[in-house]
This record gives sequence, structure tokens and C-alpha cells, in this order.
Amino acid sequence: LINAQLMYSYIWNIVDGDNFSGVHFISPNFYYMHKKFGLTRVYYTYKSTNNWQFDSRDTGQHSAGINQFFFLAKQKGRIKLAYEFAEDNAVGSAFDRNIHNFSLKAKTPLFFGIDLDAEGKYSIRSYDTRLADNAVDERQDDQQRYTVKLSRVLYKELGILEKLTFYTKYRHTLNKTNLDIREYKSNRVDVGLRGIF
Repeated sequence: LINAQLMYSYIWNIVDGDNFSGVHFISPNFYYMHKKFGLTRVYYTYKSTNNWQFDSRDTGQHSAGINQFFFLAKQKGRIKLAYEFAEDNAVGSAFDRNIHNFSLKAKTPLFFGIDLDAEGKYSIRSYDTRLADNAVDERQDDQQRYTVKLSRVLYKELGILEKLTFYTKYRHTLNKTNLDIREYKSNRVDVGLRGIF
């Protein structure tokens, strides 16, 4: 009923053929399964970003959160409620910020082997930097993000690949802020294949 994990990962970002940044993640996770209330996950993550193009954006981030999973339809579907708090400490103080993330996510099978993933996420981002046009107020962004994804496993086994999956994903983002030049909305569509070696 109780499980603990320690995860580490490293991401190397290349932009236009040039090394852009390296990111280290380390995260201890604790899980508790309850027969009635589902799975509870509590975690802490430390992320260290080395930005090779802009030293001022080198950042250490501490974050902690809790996820609650409710399982539906004999565990074929699930609902996830989540909250996370993160603190970014950058070399350049203009990039210091606190982040509150709230999200609701659902996953369920539909028909013909198609799975639906849907998520709504709301983030409050408070920056330590003052606004350029107002020396009193600090910058704050309120971001809404909505994602819908459809996927289907085409082949469970294909040579050295497992679970070759076709997916299409739509994401809408609305960023409201008291710093006008950072207010935006975007729509993004991804279509692709994914497999496991």
C-alpha cells in the first residue's frame, strides 16, 4: 500500500544547432494506495537549470506537491486532482518567481481502442521583479491551459518497439498579466507517433 521512489533525469536542450541549456531533475516520491479513496502521491523536486546562452537565467527550483488519483471503470479510467508550489531562484533577479499550480485531469477509454486525456490547469506566477511602467507593483501572471488528447495503440509489439501509439493533441493557453507585453494566448496542435524501445 505504500511505495517510495527516487527519480533522476537530465535534459539537454539544443536550439538551432547550438547548445542552449542543461537541466538536472531529482525527485523523491511517496505513494499511498487506499481501497476507497484511490492513490495519493506526495513529492518534492529540485531542478537545476544551466542556461548556456544567458547566465542570468541559470535557475535552481524547489517544488513540492500532492496528487490525488481516483480510479473509475475497474481502473481503466482515472481522475487526478493536483496542487504544486514552486520557487525559482535565478542568477538574474528578474527571473525569480513563486508558482502555484492547480490542475484537474481525466483519462478514460472511449471506443475502437481510442483513449481520451483532458486537462485543465490554472497557474499563478508571482515575480520578484518590479514592472517597468510601475515601480510599485510586482509582475503577476495568471495562466489558464486546457489540453485535449486522443490516442490509440496501433501495434502492441512491432519489432524492437512496443506500444506504437498514434496521438493528436490540442492545447489552448491564455496568459493574463499586469505586464502587457507578456499577455498572450496560443493554440497548438500536435500529431505524432510514439513507441517504447
